[in-house]
Order: sequence, then C-alpha cells, then structure tokens
Amino acid sequence: MAQKRKIEYQPEFLGSIKIPAGAGIGKVWTSNNEGIGEWLAIPSKIIRTFNAFILQGPVEETKIPGINVSKESAQIVKLAKVRYSIESGTKVLFRLNKNGANITGFGTEGAPLEATTTAASTEPTAVECAENDYIVPVISGLSGEPKGLTITIDLQHTF
Repeated sequence: MAQKRKIEYQPEFLGSIKIPAGAGIGKVWTSNNEGIGEWLAIPSKIIRTFNAFILQGPVEETKIPGINVSKESAQIVKLAKVRYSIESGTKVLFRLNKNGANITGFGTEGAPLEATTTAASTEPTAVECAENDYIVPVISGLSGEPKGLTITIDLQHTF
C-alpha cells in the first residue's frame, strides 16, 4: 500500500529558490551531449504564408487588387520570395509595389520581372514589412497575348 504524504505550502521554501546564472526570459534549460546542463535561447519560429494573385484568361494591363500585411506586434514579417508564370503567350512584365513604391529586388519600372510559361522565382534579400503595408503586383508590359497569370508571394513571419 502506498504511503500518503501531507503536502504543505511553505512560502519560506519558495523564497530560498535561487535563479541560476544565465537564466532569463526566452531561455530554456537543456543538457548537451555530455549531460551537462546549460541555458539556451529559445529558437525563433518561422511561419510562411503564401498569397496568390491569379488572372484567368487574357492578361491585360489592369490593376490587380493587393493585400494588406497583417502581423502581431512581436512578429517580424518579411517579403522573402515571389514565384510567377503564365499559362500561354510570350510574357508579362510586372513589379511588386509596397505602399506605392517599388520593393527592392522585386522588379522596377526599368527592370521588371518577366513571367513566361516557364515558372520562375525571385528570392532577393528579404524585405521587412510593417502592419498594414499594402503589397500589389503592377503589370507594366505584355507580349504575345499572354493568358493565365499567377504571381505568388511568400511572407515569412518570425516570432
């Protein structure tokens, strides 16, 4: 038969607990391969979200509705990559804008990105985004009656 023990609240015991050196917010106690304990920073987590802009049928130089970036206050959101293609035709020239300005590495008026029937990606240095930044693709040229444009942006949320 198991013995029963009485558990009492002992505030003087709690006051005697010492926080080890190296401990802190955002750290976890772990042991290495040799069984020696150490405090390590909790690694940040990255969640990727994808937003697709799809035009079915003939592509025209028209406005495409954009997206507003949504994030929590402690998150860092970066535009990391864009993937694009057309179903048929020759090409569509475009760039990505954030709040009305070109986004570094994601095409410009003078050097746009070029969507063809071969899917391509552009992955420059990631660009940080703020809450409610408005990201939109801007079509600047067409060739060969393109149809079926798909542009997918990759946002990385770090927390």
